[in-house]
Amino acid sequence: MLDDFIGAVGEEGVSVARTAVLSEMYQKVFTDGVLSPTKFRQYMRNKAEVIDRIPGLRQELNVSLFDDAALKLKREALNNVSNAADAQIAKNYLLKKYYE
Repeated sequence: MLDDFIGAVGEEGVSVARTAVLSEMYQKVFTDGVLSPTKFRQYMRNKAEVIDRIPGLRQELNVSLFDDAALKLKREALNNVSNAADAQIAKNYLLKKYYE
């Protein structure tokens, strides 16, 4: 069916199909703007035939998943550093107050 659409519309059909898949995927794998890796993998399995017929789409989507995971790891690391700094500030404040 996708091949028929692309055949009828031409190369522009690939762009339209890519946009349609991305739009549908966003609705199904994101909750409140956060990507769900489980839903992502399920979508990739369920739509594999369509995704694989659009040149470069599978690779693009996989990179998106890794980018999201990398961003989450960076955010977690920053939160850990921030929490440690907050704890040190609180400790210094308590020590200063205790020894005054």
